[in-house]
Amino acid sequence: MLSCAQFPNRNQFALPNAKGSPWEGTCLLLGLYLGSLLFAGVVAPWVYQAVKTWHALYPGELNTYLLKKGFSVYVDRLRWVPIICLFPRLLKKVGLNTVQSLGLWQPPFFPQIVPVFMLGVILVAFVGCAQIINGIVGWDSEQTVALLAFAAIKALVGAVILSVLEEVVFRGLALRAFYTVMRPWVAIVLSALFFAYLHFKAPKVVAEALQTPTLADGLTVAFQMFIGPFLTAQWLPFLNLWALGVVLNVLYLRTGSLLACVSLHCGLVWAMLFYKRLVETHDGMYSLLWGTAQGINGLFSLGLISVLMVGFLCTKKQAVHSLK
Repeated sequence: MLSCAQFPNRNQFALPNAKGSPWEGTCLLLGLYLGSLLFAGVVAPWVYQAVKTWHALYPGELNTYLLKKGFSVYVDRLRWVPIICLFPRLLKKVGLNTVQSLGLWQPPFFPQIVPVFMLGVILVAFVGCAQIINGIVGWDSEQTVALLAFAAIKALVGAVILSVLEEVVFRGLALRAFYTVMRPWVAIVLSALFFAYLHFKAPKVVAEALQTPTLADGLTVAFQMFIGPFLTAQWLPFLNLWALGVVLNVLYLRTGSLLACVSLHCGLVWAMLFYKRLVETHDGMYSLLWGTAQGINGLFSLGLISVLMVGFLCTKKQAVHSLK
């Protein structure tokens, strides 16, 4: 039976500025998320109408391109405005405004980057080999060496940016905010659910038919984004993301290094992005067992992630760096 004693005590992973209300970090995080949806729902109709007016008066390539975007895209993009503006202030408020406090600067660096990065690549490689053997995908014969090299570099840049941002949010802030006020396993499970939940969006079909969206339409789309996982009902991909969130949470708690989490996340994302360029999905092919070329979304990948989770839990606990 796995014991909570395997994880660091609360003082080691509590938010540095949790001396007032211990719920402050959790409330600020959820408040920023809900506030960003409200902001997008209110502002998106005005921005959409402004683009339509601009196009009507001065038609051009840029506003034509923007107008082709569905209304839900406006809501989705605009919700990032308050997050980008306020997230640095939130980190400073809870005492996570340095790379040391987040765990992003913990030498030695090599064992935290290369082996863990390769672990993510190997996981995707296992899934990809299984899909190819079972005919879910096939090699894309139109790819050239030059195109693949460019795709690999482009995927790596995107993977680095995405993994750093997501790990700062979900492990550096969310997990530690929950860990400050909850028992270890509760914090691990809930922050992993939060991680999986935010990877799903509302279906676009409702919003794409809107030609003159109103404030009510904007708030409706924002609410659809809030309940997105329940509308899409993609439970197997959701479970894969949740299990991956648990793995990353355990890795952070066992090592105290956010850099290790970034490396594993980066390896997974890079391998998935590059893999999608290497193969093409056969029309109509889907396998509940093997998933698709879109990512880790089948029972096989869920099993591999579960094995990885058990492996991290059973390995000898490493010395946790101070994150204060």
